[in-house]
Amino acid sequence: MKSPFSELCLILVFVSATLLAGCEKTDEEAPTDIRADYIGTWISTESADKSSEATYTVKIELDGTNSSQVILKNYMNLGSSISPYAIVTETTITIPVQTVDTWSVAGSGTLVAEGEIRWSSCRANQLNVTAIYRRQ
Repeated sequence: MKSPFSELCLILVFVSATLLAGCEKTDEEAPTDIRADYIGTWISTESADKSSEATYTVKIELDGTNSSQVILKNYMNLGSSISPYAIVTETTITIPVQTVDTWSVAGSGTLVAEGEIRWSSCRANQLNVTAIYRRQ
């Protein structure tokens, strides 16, 4: 005949084994930064509201102060000191209305393919254009 103590020990061993089996570490992927697809040097080709297309280089960098933002250097060919921030998601980039130096800037675009951003709107003061950025 089994003693109550031996039955209790058997139950404790079973419960402990079950709990330990449920605590296994799983291989989780490290979270990726959705800004990574936007970072780099881009060739911007602007059109609309201009008599001819303008082509120039824009550099997009990580914003070290906000994990959902990037910094655009030379936005709308205004010079590298005009560096607005933009908020990114997996497929969109939005420059909220902001004043940088004497420029009121804003814009919105879509990451349509790896290495291509289509801007439906790029604004600086009264100038409003569309643009395509292609990774350099």
